[in-house]
Amino acid sequence: MIKSNSSTSSSKGDITKYLVWTILTAACLLLTLDLVWTRLVVYREEWFGSSIVRRAFENNDPNEIPIFGSSMAQRSYIPEILGEHFYNYGRAGSNYQKIYPLVEKEFQKRRTSPIIIDFYSNFLNFQEDYTIRSRDFLPIANEPLAEELLKDFDMYSPAFKIPGIRYFGFFPDYWSDMKKMIPEQERNYFNQGGAFYLPETPKEEFDEYVEKRLKLFHPFAIDPKLEKRFIQTIASRPDRQVILVMSPSHKSAYGTEIQFEEMVNYLNQLAEQFSHVHVIAFDGRDYPDDHFKDTLHPNYKGAKKFSQALKEALERQGLLQE
Repeated sequence: MIKSNSSTSSSKGDITKYLVWTILTAACLLLTLDLVWTRLVVYREEWFGSSIVRRAFENNDPNEIPIFGSSMAQRSYIPEILGEHFYNYGRAGSNYQKIYPLVEKEFQKRRTSPIIIDFYSNFLNFQEDYTIRSRDFLPIANEPLAEELLKDFDMYSPAFKIPGIRYFGFFPDYWSDMKKMIPEQERNYFNQGGAFYLPETPKEEFDEYVEKRLKLFHPFAIDPKLEKRFIQTIASRPDRQVILVMSPSHKSAYGTEIQFEEMVNYLNQLAEQFSHVHVIAFDGRDYPDDHFKDTLHPNYKGAKKFSQALKEALERQGLLQE
């Protein structure tokens, strides 16, 4: 009987050791997979959405001048033309409702460099049907602002904070994103977060864009809650120059998508309210058709012209730090 008990205890001990070894091995494999996937896929290129989000949270270069906005910002501001320290954090399909974590994190940083925000018609307009790419924020889900955004869109999971299992269910999405980006490398020039379309849009295709644009009308609308949050954010750092810029769009967008005068008046009111807020509005109605990818976004030629003009405007107003 004694030998039997000893044998049973030994067997249980072996099973326990095996289970512990198996769990530790599985954990190591999962963590290794997490590390490899993060480096080789999630953050593969600096212009990937997840890379831009991470940089917005982690970069603390005291001289950096960040640019925030939608795809209109992403395709309009060429950092290498604007100056050495500019970085383009524009994100497709975004307004303040979707990028407030990036902007508000910037205002929390200790640096005192200027902040550029590309302001367009829907920037402060709440959109019920908006969604976010949760996978772009997943790697930094431990950041309170990122967690808040994911919860806003009912996309948060506690598993996002656990390396090794956080990517489960998202591997196909990341892989698909990476494959879609390959042809983009041939059509775009990438610079410091920005993506600038190189080909000239065929006239027939562009005319179709214009025809569709002229049939639409979007009033300039502001959501009170978004506006309050935005104003509280820009008011929180009077030591930083906040530059609200209206970048140019095709002439067909004015009066349809862009209510230019109304938007400029609104921005000027903010500038009157806060001495550290400045407004630079560009009217794109004098830009030729061949400067645009479509009716809202410039191509590289248009972005180059705009970026040079913005640089000169910033210098004239003394808003660039030496």
